[in-house]
Amino acid sequence: FWLLVLTLRIAAFLRVWQLDTLPPGLHYDEAADTIIAQQIARGESAPIFVVAYTGKEVGFFYWAALWMRLIGPSVFAMRLAAALLGVLTVAAAYWTVRELFASRAEHPVGKMQVAGGQIIAGLALMLIAPSFWHVLMSRLGFRSIGEPLIQALALAALFRGIRLNRWGWIIMGGALVGLNLYTYLAARLFPAAIAAIFFFLIAFDRGQRRRRLMQLIGVMLAALIVFAPLGVYFLNNPGAFLTRIQQVAP
Repeated sequence: FWLLVLTLRIAAFLRVWQLDTLPPGLHYDEAADTIIAQQIARGESAPIFVVAYTGKEVGFFYWAALWMRLIGPSVFAMRLAAALLGVLTVAAAYWTVRELFASRAEHPVGKMQVAGGQIIAGLALMLIAPSFWHVLMSRLGFRSIGEPLIQALALAALFRGIRLNRWGWIIMGGALVGLNLYTYLAARLFPAAIAAIFFFLIAFDRGQRRRRLMQLIGVMLAALIVFAPLGVYFLNNPGAFLTRIQQVAP
């Protein structure tokens, strides 16, 4: 327990220390993102999707706008919002790996599996805490930092729901899959990964195929409900959905 606490403290230190000066200067994406969050914080706009700057998902901007309301509209508030999401992602990664390796078995082999899962989860925590790419992205005011957090929470909830056969966790995982689509462009591939997991379970978990299929349907419905406002917007504005994809696909 204390090793986990120490690792989280290290993760927080690496992401918050001298956040107002490191990295030096201001990336132009940070400047654009700060402008968007400031407009939301001042109540000038409440977008479901930002068309400007080739299109941006809005989830992170509302989170940053909250901090701007608390401590003032500044680049530091933008970076602090990102850094806090980065620290939460480190903790979420531990939970995700714990759930992935958890077992309901009470026999000695099952208990050994649980203990081994705790060790692997601890290693995952200690690897991502000082990971350069994650530390750097946590210290920049980019909306993409929200994607790995929501994906980790979605996977943890789904693995827990599948293991315990609890519909509450299944629905929560599906809702998080839908919420993830408000974070970043690459999140649009995440539902395919979730579907692949369930197709694997349906194919090989022969005694539970009907249950796994119903769980997949529940995940899809929950995700669609959360995604619906953005999905309706894309249906009415297909250019907003395609602009950035057409730029980066080549």
